[in-house]
Amino acid sequence: MLFPEGSDWTPTRHRLAVRKLRRKGMNAQADAAAAMPHVLPPRPAGTFAALQAAPGAELAVFMHTGHDELLDAAAIWKALPLRRELHMVWWNEPRPELASEQECTRWLNQTWACIDAWIQEQGDMAELTKRELPGQVWRSLPG
Repeated sequence: MLFPEGSDWTPTRHRLAVRKLRRKGMNAQADAAAAMPHVLPPRPAGTFAALQAAPGAELAVFMHTGHDELLDAAAIWKALPLRRELHMVWWNEPRPELASEQECTRWLNQTWACIDAWIQEQGDMAELTKRELPGQVWRSLPG
């Protein structure tokens, strides 16, 4: 299991990660990260090393959204009981042929762009639903 982002997403972590890439002179990577506000920039070195070390490993990508605003214990406490949907998707990813860390960076950025777009789409749909059903809980989960 790889976690190429390195930690959980928060708006602050995203801003700091983009800033750190710029300080390191990695402007193309910083631009890519800034264009994907719903995910942290991937760290390709570890991913590339893991793929090189395990050439027979299968890849799966997992993404989720729905509780993105629950960033700390206070936010979670205020939101109880949780009556929002958590959307999760995963798929098997064809193993890319990557000869360098730079190619791994491009591949991860393409994959992350898809994830970022999906998270944005889920948020847009949730906002539309809230406007259509004001004052109602949208499809609460049982329990």
